[in-house]
Amino acid sequence: MKLNDKRYFLIFDTNILHKSYKSQADFTTFSLNTAFYNCIEMINKLDIYERVEIAIPVVVWNELKKQIIEAHDKQILEYQKWKFPEYHVRCLQGLNYINYIDNQINEYKKNISSGINKILELPIPNNKCFTRIVERAFEKKAPFEGKEKNSDKGFKDVLIWESILELVEINPKSEIIFYSQDKGFEENLKIEFKDLYSESTINICSTREEVKKQLQDWAKEIDEYSYLPIQEIDEEQKVHEWIKSSDFTTQLININLGIVEKSRLVKDVSIHLISYDNVEIFDENDNEMIFRFEAKIKNIYNFYDGGSTEEVININVEAEYVYDEKFTILAVGKINEYEYRSEVKKYCVYGKMKK
Repeated sequence: MKLNDKRYFLIFDTNILHKSYKSQADFTTFSLNTAFYNCIEMINKLDIYERVEIAIPVVVWNELKKQIIEAHDKQILEYQKWKFPEYHVRCLQGLNYINYIDNQINEYKKNISSGINKILELPIPNNKCFTRIVERAFEKKAPFEGKEKNSDKGFKDVLIWESILELVEINPKSEIIFYSQDKGFEENLKIEFKDLYSESTINICSTREEVKKQLQDWAKEIDEYSYLPIQEIDEEQKVHEWIKSSDFTTQLININLGIVEKSRLVKDVSIHLISYDNVEIFDENDNEMIFRFEAKIKNIYNFYDGGSTEEVININVEAEYVYDEKFTILAVGKINEYEYRSEVKKYCVYGKMKK
């Protein structure tokens, strides 16, 4: 079978790769979020990793770097507000966090580029695009519009869009998925794209399902005889699988919620799930759900003197599921206890907590 001579690119916008950096954020390292890895997984499942290239504009990398630095600095300020006498916050001298995280990002780029997937970095548009950028600004052409149609808004979006146009100019027979939730990239940009590059196609996708559908269409186009659609489990099934996973019991051990007894005599503890019931969704939106359930667990304690003991307890659990990303236990308590106890863990390169 003769292969087509098209090139296939999946391009990410910042709002897709953005991380929230909530209280459990780890500022000692850098990584892209689960949306990135979900796309990698879909490409690999469809067996099109040799044809589909992942492209991340330099503008996006710079924005992601800025976001983690700002979140880190904000967390430092929060730590410095602590007035508890049993805690002391000390800033490490001689550590420049901007340089530190820049090195982490560069190492991360090397790591993701060493696998089977092709990872590209789209450069900032060259000087010959300047005239077109100025024209967009004065004429308020998308994505130079913003919510109030102010032409000075959307400059970063314009740089990303011009990076895409420059990529296709070099590769005139291209299929593009631009994964973005920015409404500034509207239908008129698709019209502009088609007018400029009649042999190429762009699909602006705002959801994972849209990206999945387009990747499957590409897979059929690349090799219709070996094409198999992606088979996935639903969100409810993922909840049940997590409850039965080692991650659930590991979180129970690691968080200080009174479920595991602490003692200097205990060498190690293991938790085994016996049963669970009454899984109920407490709150839900497009990105996450909060759910609760009851469980019976067995705690096994091994002591330094070689002895061991075990206990069986019933617990209530409240957990958060960020779709396609992670599960986190929010609260847990022994059944019949009046209150749940919860603990928030925070991580920071600069700050150290001492008790």
